[in-house]
Amino acid sequence: PDRQPTGPPSAGASAENLASLDAASARVPYRLLEPGWLPSGYTLQSVAAISYDGMPDWFPQPLYIETTYRAAAMPSLTFDLTLRQFGVALGEAGHIRTLRFDSVDVTSTQEVQVNGRAALLLTLGQGSNHSMLRELVWQQGDVMIEILSQSLSPQEMLTVAAALR
Repeated sequence: PDRQPTGPPSAGASAENLASLDAASARVPYRLLEPGWLPSGYTLQSVAAISYDGMPDWFPQPLYIETTYRAAAMPSLTFDLTLRQFGVALGEAGHIRTLRFDSVDVTSTQEVQVNGRAALLLTLGQGSNHSMLRELVWQQGDVMIEILSQSLSPQEMLTVAAALR
């Protein structure tokens, strides 16, 4: 079957650090969601608008907004808790289940539900909890949402996802 990569290649990416979620909201035509629940100690650390040079005109720029949350007591990880919101969705005919992942790093996939919507929970890498990366992906309205974490359990990721407002 044809493969649909889940994201653009990293070449040409640029990140614009923003002062707040309000500043990020002003950069996109969709409503940004915020976690209504975070694990104990987690706070917002950064907000960025991520753009990609050379993308077709029909890809909105910034391609996504990325918010990073960290717990002060945790060691700094690449993905402690990262929320990405894309203004590019699969449309009415697309479904999260139709995505194919090109990465040889994906060691497991699991179909799950986020507020009654189909979602995929992927695990990348093997070994200790902090060397593995979990990725939860789903579509909510016209927005594709991705949560990445090296520190949260799958249940904690699903709880964060269910509490997005």
